[in-house]
Amino acid sequence: MHVRVFLAGVAFLVGSSACESSRAPRRLADGSDPPNTPCDASRVCKVWGWCAEQNGECVATSNDHCRASEACKNGGLCSLEGLKCVAREDDCERSEWCEKNELCEAREGVCK
Repeated sequence: MHVRVFLAGVAFLVGSSACESSRAPRRLADGSDPPNTPCDASRVCKVWGWCAEQNGECVATSNDHCRASEACKNGGLCSLEGLKCVAREDDCERSEWCEKNELCEAREGVCK
């Protein structure tokens, strides 16, 4: 909350100066993290299971990362393949997509 108030104040001060400037801080997209947020505390960790930092990017590095994600719960993307989470074997059967949309079979890494 304090950050939003601060950013709103900065935007007001920059926007109300005699000389117009487009240097006001950009508003973060809904659901995005502030710069330098650690991967394990980031939104992409919660949503996609990309909880480990590798070469400056957040990626999945374990089945545990995948299984704890919203993508697993909702769409069955619960198994690690490379550096991403995909659907395999029984992953889809435990997902909301299966329950609500009858997408219960894992094919090509997704629930169909």
